[in-house]
Amino acid sequence: MILGKKIMLSRSIENNKILILEDGKEVLKEKAEVLVFLGVDGMIRIKGNEFKEIDVAKKYLGHFNLECTDHEVGKRYALVKILRSGNYNTVNGVQVLPLLSLENAYITKCVDVKNYLKYDDIILEFFAYSLLDIQNTEELKSVIFKRYSESLPNLTKEEIEKLGVGYTLLSFGK
Repeated sequence: MILGKKIMLSRSIENNKILILEDGKEVLKEKAEVLVFLGVDGMIRIKGNEFKEIDVAKKYLGHFNLECTDHEVGKRYALVKILRSGNYNTVNGVQVLPLLSLENAYITKCVDVKNYLKYDDIILEFFAYSLLDIQNTEELKSVIFKRYSESLPNLTKEEIEKLGVGYTLLSFGK
């Protein structure tokens, strides 16, 4: 449950394992072990092309997810780079874990969360700290479709758009 609403779409198998690149090898690790190592409450996976756009000089990052997020205000999150995308088939439940890099992970603190936003409800304020290629609703739709058509390959563009987005505002300060 998130803010009294049930997540409408399962985006992965509840999994306590993550796949990381460690010393040039793919290693399956316990998620809890990695969170302790990083000193955070959770991880936010960022595609490689988006990861390089993160600008810590802005002091904040506005991050959009499909439909909703389970991020919580006051908790710490590591932004980790996706080296190879994974995917989840919502029909048959088959999941391929993404390959993640912990190298150069950014440690952030969640300062705001909004869930179940329809695109018509998104105001310009949400784009103030977003990545450079997400500065308006049309760009957001395009990026969300690119991200989730790969990770949720059996969903159509219309189904992805209908789900709307979740928004997390993260602070790079302590």
